[in-house]
Amino acid sequence: MMNSETLREQWLAEEAIAHIHGWDFSHLKGRWDDDGELPWDYKTEVLAALRPDSRILDMDTGGGEFLLSLGHPHHLTAAIENYPPNVELCKEVLLPLGIDFKAAAADGPLPFPDDHFDLVLNRHGSFDPKEVFRVLKPGGVFLTQQVGERNDRELVELVLPGLPVSYPGWSMAPVADTLRQVGFTLQKQDEAFPGLRFFDTGALVWFARIIEWEFPGFSVDKCFDRLLEVEETIRQKGEVSGRTHRFLLMARKPLGDVRFREAVEADLDNVAALYRSCAAFSAARGDGGWSDEYPNRQFAEEDVRNRGLFVLEHAGEIVGVISLVPEDDWDTLDCWTDLPSCCLSRLGIKPQLQGLHLAERMMEEVSAVAKARGYRATRHGSLITNVASNRVYERMGYKNRGRASLYGHEYHCFERLL
Repeated sequence: MMNSETLREQWLAEEAIAHIHGWDFSHLKGRWDDDGELPWDYKTEVLAALRPDSRILDMDTGGGEFLLSLGHPHHLTAAIENYPPNVELCKEVLLPLGIDFKAAAADGPLPFPDDHFDLVLNRHGSFDPKEVFRVLKPGGVFLTQQVGERNDRELVELVLPGLPVSYPGWSMAPVADTLRQVGFTLQKQDEAFPGLRFFDTGALVWFARIIEWEFPGFSVDKCFDRLLEVEETIRQKGEVSGRTHRFLLMARKPLGDVRFREAVEADLDNVAALYRSCAAFSAARGDGGWSDEYPNRQFAEEDVRNRGLFVLEHAGEIVGVISLVPEDDWDTLDCWTDLPSCCLSRLGIKPQLQGLHLAERMMEEVSAVAKARGYRATRHGSLITNVASNRVYERMGYKNRGRASLYGHEYHCFERLL
């Protein structure tokens, strides 16, 4: 083992160079292991919530590294950061791309108007729940992965024994309760405590200086005797270890009142715009559904003439559309009952609002219209690859009458008696 003064010099050197560019821990490569698995993947969760035309905000973006990895259109992207070195980095990297970057504290007033974003992201940053709620559009989603109060506590105790928890109460359940109190509806929540290991004491010194809010008052000179104990443990066991603390929350701002009604000619441009938005989302998912050719404005025009086009409206915006079609290609299939029936077709929900059960609402509303018009059953095809929608139809009481090949795709044939 090196003599204590040689170790002190090495650790002081680590302390002197402890700084970070963006959120880059490459200095510790090979000297630690922070790959304890979480039961979720934050990026996967973000991509599942993201839509091609979503307007998004990334809070405490660091140097924008994660935000840029999403590949989202820059003109629909905003970010905030308050740590001075990262602010300068974001000005150099994000602003020239056309990203709406602003220097701002995540837990203070957000420099954006009310009802502005479809999706607000926050990974390991502070936030004011009321401000997040304010800047989200009705139906918008807040997705955050947080560092909990027990993060790195075993490591802190090694060098600063008895130090109080930095953020008491910052864990999944109380934060979820706070979001509910503001008005959010919680859609997903999870919590985990993955392991963390350090293989040399200098790496722990560098880390403790970088994460100064967890190791307040730490210095090599102040904690030298404890660091010598850490060094001896690593010599004997090869590492010192602790646990991280992470929790994930997905919360949605309630949409509020929506109105189902029959569409009129004045709605056609907005319906066509909704078709395009849904088609772009379909293409992004690669599910082979809608395209630029189908459905389009011409289909909507014909449905209006036949009094078969219906919309769901929120705050003056059309957020859902569905067609009631008396006769179409599906009639040729021999899987249906002999009851008088119509086809429910071209069901589309604004991509940012999917997951709010609006599709079920529209299906029930238009089925009531069909029944009032004398139909005894409704039927439609659903792409076999659209697993989520197929589950919805089965849950609503539709019977799967078989499979069909039409328009170059494979469909389930669903029918429900009225």
